[in-house]
Amino acid sequence: MGEFNLAIFDIDGTLTQTCTSDTAIYADVVANYLNITGIDTDWNNYSFSTDLGLLTEIFANYQQREPTIKEINLIQTQFTETLGFQFATDPTLCQPLPGATEIFSYIKELGNWHVGIATGSWRLPAMLKLETAQISHDCIPTSSCDDHIQRTGIIQKTIERCLQFYGITNYLRIIYIGDGLWDKKAADELQIEFIGIGQLFSNHGRGITDYTDKNLALIRAILCDST
Repeated sequence: MGEFNLAIFDIDGTLTQTCTSDTAIYADVVANYLNITGIDTDWNNYSFSTDLGLLTEIFANYQQREPTIKEINLIQTQFTETLGFQFATDPTLCQPLPGATEIFSYIKELGNWHVGIATGSWRLPAMLKLETAQISHDCIPTSSCDDHIQRTGIIQKTIERCLQFYGITNYLRIIYIGDGLWDKKAADELQIEFIGIGQLFSNHGRGITDYTDKNLALIRAILCDST
């Protein structure tokens, strides 16, 4: 086998334009279930910026306990169903970032790169978002907060799954592509490379806004840089 590298993508704000709708619907579903108001929706204020991590902390703050497995499953199901209804009603709530439907193929065509997905979302809503945005993911190893409450653990699980799926023992380089400060923090903690996407990283040396021509040139330069 040759020497390979791995590019891992987040979903919300990285592949799909769903941050606003996802936040609002998630907060509404959890607030309705707990019959509370005033949930803090600045996810940077939470210990773990994942669907499960947020839910666990909200339960601790309002219920002084952890959610049960049954409650987690009920809330995840309600969240996914509500997302599906809202996306069907207003398709603009779940659109791919420009170029996102082709980005996996583009990276694979470089020849020595594999692709994976690591999302802080639960798996069911994550798959719904990718399907609604028409981003093909059938052959992409994926991990979610169903696998681990922390984003670092989710990324590590994707790395493990990619190694197994692609049949290799290690990667020369691993790059995580994400839109949040928690994404960069996770990459730094794992000591892997990072590409920031969106306005937050507009002044970052490895910051891009989408996957159109100018940004593809930067991505290619980063991925093809062997130094």
